[in-house]
Amino acid sequence: MNDLRLDHLIDQHLDGGMAAEERAELEACLRHSAADRARFWDRAETHILLREGLQRLTAEAPAKKVRRWRRPFAWSAAVAAALLLAVLVALPRRVPEPLASLSAATDARWSDPNVELTLRGGELPPGPLRLEAGAAEFAFSGGATAVIEGPAVFEVVAADRLLLRAGRVIGRCAKDAAKLTIVTPTAQVTDLGTEFGVAVDADRQTRVAVIRGAVQLVAGEQPRRLNAGQAVAVDVRGGTAPAAEMIAEFSKVAAILPAEELPVHDAANRLLDPAITDLTHVWNGTVGHVERNAAGRVRISANGSRLWPLLWQDVPTGAIAGHAVVAAVQALQPDEDPLRGLQNAIIKVVFLDAAGREFARAERHFLRSSAPRGQWIRGQIAAIAPAGTARVQFQVLLNARGLKTGSLLFKDPSLVVMEAP
Repeated sequence: MNDLRLDHLIDQHLDGGMAAEERAELEACLRHSAADRARFWDRAETHILLREGLQRLTAEAPAKKVRRWRRPFAWSAAVAAALLLAVLVALPRRVPEPLASLSAATDARWSDPNVELTLRGGELPPGPLRLEAGAAEFAFSGGATAVIEGPAVFEVVAADRLLLRAGRVIGRCAKDAAKLTIVTPTAQVTDLGTEFGVAVDADRQTRVAVIRGAVQLVAGEQPRRLNAGQAVAVDVRGGTAPAAEMIAEFSKVAAILPAEELPVHDAANRLLDPAITDLTHVWNGTVGHVERNAAGRVRISANGSRLWPLLWQDVPTGAIAGHAVVAAVQALQPDEDPLRGLQNAIIKVVFLDAAGREFARAERHFLRSSAPRGQWIRGQIAAIAPAGTARVQFQVLLNARGLKTGSLLFKDPSLVVMEAP
């Protein structure tokens, strides 16, 4: 729904003159869209502030003016109270899980900045998405993951199904129950417990390569099984031809984001204060959201922020172009103030030039509200330092989503620069 229509419905509700069909329309919007709910609360808050302003005016006005304002104000207060009760009843108690959510990104640039905000907030925008550059990893609710390399045009249509119109994708199904099907203009590829790549070229040709395991390829009339090490190209008529060179190409794409297998245990931690004791000079935090508790852990709290409260540290590295930079941290959602809905933890690496300007970044979303409470979860992200890197900024963030509650504890941060190959 466009903003003008939504604002009209909200105002009708706040003013108490809403027809039944309009009320049903508004409730449907609030039930299915977090963005619409946020806009609703912003507008309702404005009405409440206006009401409070009128209250102060009537308290200071002469008696005759008080009588003039009294009835409209009392009516407005009653509407506001009824509104709050209606919203509490109408809104769902549980935020529905999206078909897929952004789990990591490296220098991702989207065609629409609003798409990036929505994805980083934990939601999935409807319709096709256009990734102009960089790479983005999505975690499907069915258990599979997909790494998309830009430029690409794609659409998530089910918990285990991706439409690829252009670009390259690496599909991964680490669990036996996880399945993923990638549909292109000329083929359909379904994993059989595997890691595989699919590309759609400008001429609409589809290329498929199996890195591990096997896939079922449907092109033309007969399905075909491809095993590890096999690769084919599918033309617009459904004909196939070997394409062995694709194995090396997709293996390179597959290595963009994973960090778990890198040998970082014996490498030196570059953070200036890995114990997070100095929150004044070495570490920086979002005011009002970051504090160090008595146990020596750092807490980041939502406190109503609509963005991403964070803790960060700048680390001078010198020229490290071509080196792998790996950031890691442990996070925990406490029993007394756990995450809710689509809130989650994020770890991020930002590359800065000699003037302190950001020009590259990588991030991973690694702890969500569905994770066990009171249990430390490790988050890790890796990226190749681009030419011109002089400093690296280590960040841990909380996707607060505007909620008053929800917090995370952090410990054991590390930033490692690997030797260049």
